[in-house]
Amino acid sequence: MGAEQSLCCDKRSTGSKSDGNNRNITRTVISNTNSAENNARHLAQDDAHSAATTPSNGAAAEKVGIGAYFQRSTSDSNGLAVKSLLKGSPAQRNGRIAVGDVVLSVNGDKVYGKKLADLAGVLLGPTGSKVSMTFRSSTTQEEYTVELERGIPGY
Repeated sequence: MGAEQSLCCDKRSTGSKSDGNNRNITRTVISNTNSAENNARHLAQDDAHSAATTPSNGAAAEKVGIGAYFQRSTSDSNGLAVKSLLKGSPAQRNGRIAVGDVVLSVNGDKVYGKKLADLAGVLLGPTGSKVSMTFRSSTTQEEYTVELERGIPGY
């Protein structure tokens, strides 16, 4: 069986450094890890398998997510399912989103059948901005839509 990947849409800052042009570069993290790894490791700020850099001088707004980890669904090969929710995150506080639920669309754009990277591209946005997501429940198969405010307290 191939290595499964998961994606966390909480894009966190892990420090700043100068890029040599008098601009500070803030390193942000989107976790991309094997599903066999311990969930606690996902939460470690320096556990980055892929990272992006964003100027922190205000030239580009830092993008944040909803505090949910996603992976390829084990029951639906075309779906991206919730792997876990960060405690206190918008996704967890919502109360409706559950582990195993498959995300179908983000802001009306279909993500069913897409790659994890595609999901990150539409989920991440400025702190405080709203995102609408439609899921299919893993227990009832019912579709539901939630609106969340992006931003992860304490990260």
